[in-house]
Amino acid sequence: MAFAYDSALLATIGLTSWVALDIALDPARRRRLRCVAVLALAALAWSVGELFVGMAQAPDEVLRARRILFAGVCTLPAAWVWSAHAAAWPHRTRRAARLFLALLVPGLLSYACLYVAPGGLFVDWYARPPRHGPVFLVYAAYAWLLIGAGALLLLRAIPRGGGTSQRDELVIVAGVLAPVLANAVHLLAFPAGWDLTPVALGFSAVVFRLIVVDVTWGVYHTPIARAEMIAQMHDAVLIADLEGRVVDWNGAAAELLEGQELEGRPLGELVAGAGELRGRELEVRAFRLQRRGRWFGTGAIAIDRTEQRRAEIRREMATRIEALGYLAAGAAHEINNPLTYVFANLELLAPLVSTLEAARAREAALLVADAQEGATRIHSIVKTLARVARAGETDQAAGALDVRAAVERAVAMACLGQPEREVPISVDGPLPPVRAAETDVVHIVFHLMVNAVQIGGDQVAISIELRSAGNEVAVRVSDDGPGIHESDLPHVFEPFYTTRRPGAHLGLGLSLCWELARRNGGHLDAENRSEGGAAFTLWLPVAKTAHSDRTPERGAT
Repeated sequence: MAFAYDSALLATIGLTSWVALDIALDPARRRRLRCVAVLALAALAWSVGELFVGMAQAPDEVLRARRILFAGVCTLPAAWVWSAHAAAWPHRTRRAARLFLALLVPGLLSYACLYVAPGGLFVDWYARPPRHGPVFLVYAAYAWLLIGAGALLLLRAIPRGGGTSQRDELVIVAGVLAPVLANAVHLLAFPAGWDLTPVALGFSAVVFRLIVVDVTWGVYHTPIARAEMIAQMHDAVLIADLEGRVVDWNGAAAELLEGQELEGRPLGELVAGAGELRGRELEVRAFRLQRRGRWFGTGAIAIDRTEQRRAEIRREMATRIEALGYLAAGAAHEINNPLTYVFANLELLAPLVSTLEAARAREAALLVADAQEGATRIHSIVKTLARVARAGETDQAAGALDVRAAVERAVAMACLGQPEREVPISVDGPLPPVRAAETDVVHIVFHLMVNAVQIGGDQVAISIELRSAGNEVAVRVSDDGPGIHESDLPHVFEPFYTTRRPGAHLGLGLSLCWELARRNGGHLDAENRSEGGAAFTLWLPVAKTAHSDRTPERGAT
């Protein structure tokens, strides 16, 4: 009989060691399943202590064995509640850990008696069979209270397995109740006999490992390589339990939802909120997580398609403007030919008006003047179309350019005749040379400033900020005007799109700036400032021969 009992203890030691090491050596499990590892270590200490007590020959050996045994006995009830709490509410890990530390205090105080009270205040150090003192009885009642509460929580957590079969539920119930019943039999019926509680805990360890850990907590069970891959993904990954509450996430998700508390939040709420992030184009996919044919959680991946969408818009705009260029070139040519005849005839007609009678001469002169004005307007429109058609042509080849000097030239042109206007230019850090044509950069910045004045009025405040960002340099032109209506913002660079009164404004100015930026290898963005007004940012590529860590030399001003 003694051999069978020792064999059962050895089997329990092996099982609990396996459970503890399995969790300790896996980073993905270790973070979430520390409670199970502590529970397994407590059961391991209990089993080892029982085995050593049976083997002890001298009083000192008995004392050492009991110190090991009661290290497990005094830790296990608090660890039992910790594991039960984690099984019932997996997303409340911090609260469960704090609860464990608080519940552990009475056990530690009782265990201290094995070092300071040899007379049996807790347990007589050397008596065989063991003789329990008053502190032990108080602690036993406290431990039973914790074990009962933990058992109820574990039974409550059974449905969390998602499709758990009735057989599995019965096994879990047996695993929960086996240590409780074994300890009750030992204390109430055979206090001086063999304690089967650690053996029952070995059975519970197998249940926890194969059913509870792998299925109920399968959402936290991820092989190391897969966990590292998910952690380093640029796409946001969120994992939720069966109640739809977030239990884990990667760094990209934390960055995307910066400032938000993630643990325990409803997954649907976070996904809906991510889809409404201003200025972001997100593709969100949610799917069930299954293990061994049972659903144990929900996963969601949010892919940021913002840059891809912007690239698509740029390609579409480039196609439109290229088509517009061909159309403009053809239209300008076709209109210019008859327009030349109209101008010539009007010039010949003007002297003949004076030969008419006075009343008719005045009327004819007005008609000729109106015709000349209309022809001049047509000519202006044709010139604008021709400028669009020649957007890719420049008087200056693209090369290394001091972007600040080009911006200062554009500001000087825009403020010509307005000495009272001030346009501050701020530079954030050293600026490397960019690869662009100076005339194009000057035209873009000049037009953005003129556009701000036309929309916001002569008193609108304009500021320009230059900064280096990776392989690009940004030129941000901001104003404190009325800004751009949200419905107009996606269309500001489209040809012929204008919010101003129809007339001389064709809606080609910003589209021409956009095309000039593209032809120089950059791009142009528009947005509304949070403090009011609009901001346009011109992005230009850094010249390949430039060293980004030094500012280009400039001549004296």
